[in-house]
Amino acid sequence: MYAWWQHFACPLGLRCFHLQCRPRLGQLGQLLHQPDPNVVGSVTTAYAVGSILAGFFLCGPVSDRFGRKIAMVTGCVFVIIATFVSCFTPRSIGGYIAGRAIVGIGQGFALPAGPTYINEIAPYESRGKIMSFW
Repeated sequence: MYAWWQHFACPLGLRCFHLQCRPRLGQLGQLLHQPDPNVVGSVTTAYAVGSILAGFFLCGPVSDRFGRKIAMVTGCVFVIIATFVSCFTPRSIGGYIAGRAIVGIGQGFALPAGPTYINEIAPYESRGKIMSFW
């Protein structure tokens, strides 16, 4: 019975995400004077592409060579840079897409390194409980 609820909760969570975010994509395109669905779709895709590229190819070597903290700080720096890029290009779709891609790169660095770092510093006795919150 427990496994059934797990398999039910994951698609439900994804569906709720789409119910919240999908209606706003058209408004975002109209705000940026780009009603083309391909351009609006590239706004959401840029985050995923940046996250995949950084998470798969960059985070592992950086965190192994320089440490998990450096990888997390690098991710935070990328997110801060992306915030300024997105903020100071308010009506430029190219700047907004670039900001989303840079946020994805930052998250690609920070998200894989975070649980690994927590797992490394947590006491053995409580590691399972601590990691269950992640």
